[in-house]
Amino acid sequence: MHSLLKDRSDAESWPPLAIPGENPEGRFFPDTYRSPRYDDVEILKLAYGSMRDALTEAWNMRAADLPLQSPEQA
Repeated sequence: MHSLLKDRSDAESWPPLAIPGENPEGRFFPDTYRSPRYDDVEILKLAYGSMRDALTEAWNMRAADLPLQSPEQA
């Protein structure tokens, strides 16, 4: 696997993912991603998309009286 993010700080790593204005903490679905076809940026994009999909599904099934205002708060 080719590493595009090796030796970069978190702040330097976030822009290649093209997700402006978001803090990366908690934005990636925790799973095992194994594929020799993908580089590290592509794997992070997969993890980001998986988290977004899981959060959207959970948010749509939330209880009506839940004291949260957004999926991000969840």
